[in-house]
Amino acid sequence: MLIAHHLSLIEAVALQQLQRIQSEDNPQFDTLIQLLPVATESGDTILSLETILAEMSTRRSELFSYLSQVPLADWERPFAFASWGSRKFYQLVNMLPLHDRQHTRQLATIRSYQP
Repeated sequence: MLIAHHLSLIEAVALQQLQRIQSEDNPQFDTLIQLLPVATESGDTILSLETILAEMSTRRSELFSYLSQVPLADWERPFAFASWGSRKFYQLVNMLPLHDRQHTRQLATIRSYQP
């Protein structure tokens, strides 16, 4: 459940980073979305999978809406990541499905061990 929650929360973080690349000249990032831990407090309310998936769907829709309005030339906007050096906006966008697949494999592995 925490993996699904992480995927839901990371959508908002991704959108913030993508917007920053579009609004700043060559922003510098210490940590990119796929490396950010999504902390949950032990006292946090436990959300149902249905709630998490609904949140993820809403956030994903917001992300897609934003990306659909980014002018083609702006997909080349640069940013820098501390350990990877210079990158382009489109490269960060391309990392999003890779991040999803990584965690989807984790969920499938966990599921395979459950009766």
